[in-house]
Order: sequence, then structure tokens, then C-alpha cells
Amino acid sequence: MKNVKLKSKGLDNKSEFYLYKRGFQKQVSAIWALVFKEYKIRLGKSRIGLFWSLFEPIVGMSIITAVWWASGRTSIRGVHVTLFVGCGFIVFNTVRNGFGYLAHAIQANMALLNYPQVKPLDTILARFITAMFMHAWASVLLILLVWWLFGAVPDFPDPLLCVEVILISMLFAMGIATPLAVLGTLNENIFKVVGIVTSPLMIISGVIFSILDLPANIQTVLAYNPIIHLTNGFRAGALGVPLFADSDLSYPLEWAVIGLGIGYALYFKYRFKLLQS
Repeated sequence: MKNVKLKSKGLDNKSEFYLYKRGFQKQVSAIWALVFKEYKIRLGKSRIGLFWSLFEPIVGMSIITAVWWASGRTSIRGVHVTLFVGCGFIVFNTVRNGFGYLAHAIQANMALLNYPQVKPLDTILARFITAMFMHAWASVLLILLVWWLFGAVPDFPDPLLCVEVILISMLFAMGIATPLAVLGTLNENIFKVVGIVTSPLMIISGVIFSILDLPANIQTVLAYNPIIHLTNGFRAGALGVPLFADSDLSYPLEWAVIGLGIGYALYFKYRFKLLQS
């Protein structure tokens, strides 16, 4: 009798594991289906969509670089100004996805939430995968273009620091996007406020200048912005630019973890309301 109970318990555990496995596989399939959908939307109906997805950061870099050239400056901290600004854009655009493209994930896929396999969080993950994949290609293209046109290439004195910064930047983007996606879907005014508040973000994040060129008291104030730690850290790893006095990558990491925690708590609280929106 005891052996029968043990066998029955073992079968129950196996069946539970099988159900969890099947559920996980279905969820992964749903996410990848959303990824392909987002990919097709990003490309658009012609090759212009692909062109713009890859060249958008290059256009932004070119505009800022042109301003520096017009002022007669061709290098910052001994680095070609185009490469210096380009490295700033690589990090900043990673984070910027969290305020825009990722944050609108749930709202843009409301019709698909009628399917039981698709969860609101899946839409954010799908857009995250799509955005990071496209951004990775755009970043590689940016560096190759700067090398081809100006002969300037990053020497990567600390490649592990670059990897650390990029991973934290990606986590930071998710930490921003998750709570914004939930709150913005429930109240669209959230997106309007975020758009206004984040307008000067590129300027105060050290994308177009070196924080080391500023007075110490201004550096201390700007250090409260977690993104500037990431831009400066990536340049230190890729270009050998010194870290500023208050540089600390654990600071943006803390923001990312707190943002993810708040985002998941909001998602868990409003998950049923999101499906009814």
C-alpha cells in the first residue's frame, strides 16, 4: 500500500512538471510570435523601415557632431568627436527605449490580449528583444561607419566594463518600461508627462559632452542622474576616457532593480484591469 502511494506521488510530481513545462513552452512561443510581429512592424512595408531602424542613431550622432565641428572642435578628451558622441548614443539609445518603444508595448498590443496565451508582460518582453536586437546592429553599423569615414575606432582598454554597462543599461530600460507600461496603459496622460520630463535627458546624460570638462560642483549635481554613470562608464571601457569622481555603476543598477520591483508589483496588482482596458 505504501509503495502504491509513493508511486502515485511520483506520478503527480511528473504530471505537475509536465504541465509547468508545457505552460512555459506555450509562453515562449507566444513571446516569439510577438517578436516577429514587432519585427515586421519595425521594418514597415518597404526597406525604408529597415534603413531608418539602423540609421536613426547615426543621424542623431551626425547632427550633434556637426554642431561640434561648426564650433571648431574635432576631439573631446583626445577622442575623435564623432566616436565620442557615437559611444554616448549607443548607451543612451539603449536606455531611451525604456521611455518610449518599450513603455507603449501593452497599449499597442491591447487587441492581442484577448488571446489567453498572450499576457501583458509578454508584450514588453517581445519589444525588449526586438529593440535590443535592432539596436545592437545599429550600434555595430555606427562604429563601422565612423571607422570607415574617419579612421577612428574604439580600442576597448576594458571590454568587460563595456559589457557590464550595456547589461545594466538593458536592465535599466526594462526597469523604466515595466512600471510606465502598466501606468501608461491605465492613464495615457502618464506618457505625455514622461515625454515632457525626458526632453532634456540627452543633454543632462553626458551624451554630447564630457562630464569631466565641467566644474566639480556641477559634476556632483549631474551624478544624481543614473544614465550619466552609464555613458561615462561605457566611454571608459571603450575609449579609455577617465571615470569622473562620483562614478558608480551600482547606482543605475539599484535604479533598475527598484524599477523592476515596482513594475512587477504594479503589473501583479493591475494585471486583470489591464486585460479589461
